Amino acid sequence: MAKFIEITVTSGTAHLAGKKLINVEDVSLGICSAANTVKLFLGTGAKHIALTTTADKAIDVLNACNSAMTANPGGVKAKVQLATGVQITAVAVA
Repeated sequence: MAKFIEITVTSGTAHLAGKKLINVEDVSLGICSAANTVKLFLGTGAKHIALTTTADKAIDVLNACNSAMTANPGGVKAKVQLATGVQITAVAVA
């Protein structure tokens, strides 16, 4: 199992775009909270990371995150492999 998953964020805002790392050991639950939003809850669930996706692609992103987190052998970092046309356009921590 990987220790970190790498997510590539596509954004027109330079400081928001790029590769983001999430510690797999901190993720306790992943859900689709809307057709275009995935929430990865951290620890006891008091905080989460929200991933905004292209239209109606949240389930595809959640499945890709689950595959990256459970990759075997995962090594230190596993990249979240998104299907063609699926993008993560924003990341927020709440």
